[in-house]
Amino acid sequence: MFAKKRMSAFLLSLVLLGSMVPVQLHGEEVAYTGVPEGAALIRNATYTDIKGNANADNIMKMSVFSLVREYGSSLYKPSQAAARQDVLASLVRVIGKQEDAVKRGEQLRLQDTNLSSVDAYMRGHIETARSSGIITNAEVTELSALTKAESDSIRSEVNKLKTWKMTTAQYNQLIRQRTDQLSFEKTYKAPVKREEAALWIARAMGLQPVKGEDTKAVFNYRDWRDIKTENIPYVEAVLAKGLMKGTTAGFQPSGAVTRGEWASIISTAAAASLEKLGYTTGVGKVMDVRMAKDIGAIENQTATEITLLTPASDTVRIKISKKASFTITPQEVLPVLKNGQIGSEALLAEGDIVEYTATRNNEALLLHVSALKEASGTFVGYDYRQNLVQIADKNGNSYSLKVMPDSVILAQKEPVDIGQVEGNIPAKAVYANGILKSMDLEIPTEKVRNDESAVRILYADTLGKIVKVLDQRDNVQYLNLADDAVVYINGERQSVDAIGFDQDAVLKVADGRILEVRIFSDVPVEEESYTTEITGRIRSVASGGITLAADGEPDQSVLYQADGSTVVVKDGKTVDLSKLRQGDRAKIYIDSRREQYISRLEVQGEGALIDKVYRGDIREVLPSTGEVILNNVYAYGYYDWIKQDGYVKFRISDEAELYNGNTKLDIGKLKDHVGKSLYAVSRKDYGDEELTKAVLKEGSEDTVTKSISSIRWTTKQMSLSDGRTVGFKDGTIIVRDGRLLDTLDLAEDENAFIIQNKLQDGTNSASVISLDSFNGFSSFKIVKGYLHNMGEDYYTLENPYELGNNTWQEIGEETFQLSNETYIYDNIFVKGAITADKFAESRYKPYTYTWTNYATAGSGKDDHEDDEYHYDYDDNKNKSKYHEHAMLYVLSDGSGLTQAINIYAKDKDSFKPDKVSTERMIAGLLEKVDTTNGIITLKSARDYSPVYQRWQPLRTSVSAITEKAVILKNGQQTSLAELETDDQIYILSNNGEALFILAED
Repeated sequence: MFAKKRMSAFLLSLVLLGSMVPVQLHGEEVAYTGVPEGAALIRNATYTDIKGNANADNIMKMSVFSLVREYGSSLYKPSQAAARQDVLASLVRVIGKQEDAVKRGEQLRLQDTNLSSVDAYMRGHIETARSSGIITNAEVTELSALTKAESDSIRSEVNKLKTWKMTTAQYNQLIRQRTDQLSFEKTYKAPVKREEAALWIARAMGLQPVKGEDTKAVFNYRDWRDIKTENIPYVEAVLAKGLMKGTTAGFQPSGAVTRGEWASIISTAAAASLEKLGYTTGVGKVMDVRMAKDIGAIENQTATEITLLTPASDTVRIKISKKASFTITPQEVLPVLKNGQIGSEALLAEGDIVEYTATRNNEALLLHVSALKEASGTFVGYDYRQNLVQIADKNGNSYSLKVMPDSVILAQKEPVDIGQVEGNIPAKAVYANGILKSMDLEIPTEKVRNDESAVRILYADTLGKIVKVLDQRDNVQYLNLADDAVVYINGERQSVDAIGFDQDAVLKVADGRILEVRIFSDVPVEEESYTTEITGRIRSVASGGITLAADGEPDQSVLYQADGSTVVVKDGKTVDLSKLRQGDRAKIYIDSRREQYISRLEVQGEGALIDKVYRGDIREVLPSTGEVILNNVYAYGYYDWIKQDGYVKFRISDEAELYNGNTKLDIGKLKDHVGKSLYAVSRKDYGDEELTKAVLKEGSEDTVTKSISSIRWTTKQMSLSDGRTVGFKDGTIIVRDGRLLDTLDLAEDENAFIIQNKLQDGTNSASVISLDSFNGFSSFKIVKGYLHNMGEDYYTLENPYELGNNTWQEIGEETFQLSNETYIYDNIFVKGAITADKFAESRYKPYTYTWTNYATAGSGKDDHEDDEYHYDYDDNKNKSKYHEHAMLYVLSDGSGLTQAINIYAKDKDSFKPDKVSTERMIAGLLEKVDTTNGIITLKSARDYSPVYQRWQPLRTSVSAITEKAVILKNGQQTSLAELETDDQIYILSNNGEALFILAED
């Protein structure tokens, strides 16, 4: 038997092992109480006529929220058409103005004692709707106008009531009363039309009207022409947000909205308006329901305590206190909606998955128990980082489900550790609200059970993959090392060669093979100091260091530390760590005495910088010369593929990666695919273009711009923000900042422009992904800002914004590099081109471009940023001493090297809050150039739509004034006269004035 010293080593090894196993971490704890009016809310939401109605849950839920009202006598009448007054009242409540509406109703009743409390209540809501702009006075006038027949009917009715005692004034007053009553009923008690409802929803929710080429959803309905032209932008906005849907017969703008349908519409609107309602919401699983005497409370008081656990591992505790003795004080009750029934907390049971809603007073308003759903198909894999299982059903739908502490996972009715189960096996999952209730796996348990045991390693033949061990019962065993076995010594990962003799260890074994070895050594080993050189590609950059994927181990990323003492060399110059970019190739030097600390980092050339992205058909492959000939070649331009002339011969880089999906090819194997299409990226090697990565095309092509919501590495799939699933492969070309990345650089919550292929089985697979935007394949970015500091070969911009997807996004102060090839056009002083050296001289006259009126400010130039007039725009913008600064537009590459500058104008807006940007990028083909008047005209022009995140064609030609424009063609400065018809043109313009004109032939 082992000595005690040895056993302590075992225990420590087990601790080390346990620290690596994913566990359920508990986060914050939130406490709520029940609501005193809970019983009344339950009564208000209890109806006898909604059972079996598709909208029943939303009817009860919105009744608890007091957003819809009963029809009387426990009736809701879900199939009856909703009246305009019901719709307007709900919208007033959903935007949080119910209190104002009730006060107005009270005032109206004081003014007119003939009004019933119900009528006064409704009229108060209607007046609030009018004052809030939900319904306009013009609409009220149009809806309330009486026909001649209606007016004659009122007069006839009053004439029947007229007696000799009725004065003329009384007669006229009665006419007015009956007229007002009928107008009100005609306006507000009549059924609402679907078009009206959509218009009022858009106004209430503050939706911006969708106009022009961005209008799409409305056109899906064949009766869209029946919608008033002026209302189409608002109906489009409501449809795009999913707040309303059409019917099988069309949108039916003049059709009615049922009361049941309206409850579901207002439920969706309420979900987008929780803050205005003062509500918070979340989902969780009921872990415990317990009733006990409330210790410390008044006598005869009990409490029901409900504990929820959320997917984020936060604990929600709800305490509902009740007095046991008779009292007139309302008891706390928690409304619960479960299985189509509304009731108290007594309906709850452990294991229920709920959506909870709480008020700003920390009162739990409602628990909605979610109906369990079932997904049968394939268990894809387990994401231990987020504690999610992925399931793909037989219809191709994918689900990411949160594993909770009590989620039951069985294989052949035996519990299994999901972290030890291989993917791609049949499975059935029961879930609700993204939370896993249970999962059955069709796999024998012996295939997933891993035994962990403490042993003494007697001998290890790492070459022959045999380990001889002594277990705790003094039994000797011979075990095989798995090919992918991992080894840790004192918590540090080592190679299998580090396994020695006479060592205490913990083994993880499956099917007689050692998967993991954890060795604890209590004998410290003194190491001599040495420097390790590692080359690889930078995966990410942070203020404290970099993550590097070393050559030969692309799947293994390691975080290395760096600080102000780390020497960073790029392009032969010492630079700041911030100049590094994801995708850069680097050599790092590690001092063994400082573990993962980088003493020096050298960026190797331009690394994986790309030049162009191509698509073409393989005409011929020449392995002897390392070349490929393509025809039908297209290069990706700013918004679409651009046809290239004839055949194009490319050299294939010696380090090029060639793929058929996940399979790597050499140039000889590529010859087997002559006639097929491929996607490829190129780079410039000392001026010569060569292909550095290529992947064979599969299926038909499509493009999409969305954000990545989740990634499933086991199946190589991404879920996008619109819900679709797109696969990726080892050969997928991934680009950011003009650099070539690989699949491990994909990350969630990133915008991506994707060129995808639709495969024969109906799935989508990404061939090319740009993590910048649709224009990420171009080797430039556009930034605007105010000139701040100057150096001999650099300058900085203050308050800068970067253009992406035709949206300006604020970025931190940025430093740009100058070179002798930087083209600079000065629109302030010279009114022409200047050299980079001339621009750099302004550092000797520091305020040439940054401050014209310093002499009137009453302080010296050196006090420029410290005087009282520098920053306070609101107080000083109209004073002569407030400073003007030069506003620049900058065209740079991904490394911060400036290609061109437009020194545009001086103004005082550098520190103006809430500046509005109107500059946009337009692309098209050159139609004509008017050199006399300095006007350029584009045909086949396109403008990028931020709403639909794609380029949309413009119906007319587009012209721009070029007086202040910087013009570049194929990256080189040129003149307007040198542009040619059908050149591919990209114009950054501001209200018709061109700032940059970028041309490609």
